[in-house]
Amino acid sequence: MRLLPRAPQDLRAVESANMALQKKVNKLQVEHVSEEEVDQLFYALEQKEQQLEQALAEKEHLEGEVLTARQMTARGGGVPTIVEIHHHANLSDDDDDDDK
Repeated sequence: MRLLPRAPQDLRAVESANMALQKKVNKLQVEHVSEEEVDQLFYALEQKEQQLEQALAEKEHLEGEVLTARQMTARGGGVPTIVEIHHHANLSDDDDDDDK
C-alpha cells in the first residue's frame, strides 16, 4: 500500500521525463531537416554558380565575336567588294579613230 500514494508522483516524474525526451527528439528532427535543407541549398547554389560560369564564358565568347565583327566592318566589311571593269577598244562614236 505504500506504493499507491507515490504512484501519482512517479507518474508525473515519468511524464515529465518523457516530455523532456520528446522535446529532445523534436529538436533533433528539426536540426536534421535543417541540415538537409542547408545541403539542398548548397547544392542549388553550386548549380547556379556553374550556370553563371557557363553564361560568363558564353558572354565572353560572344563579345569576342562582336569585336571581330566590328573590326571587320571597320576594315571594309570583311567581304571583298568585286568591281567589274569592262575595257572597250573604242568608246567614241567616231569611227575614224580606229583606222589611225
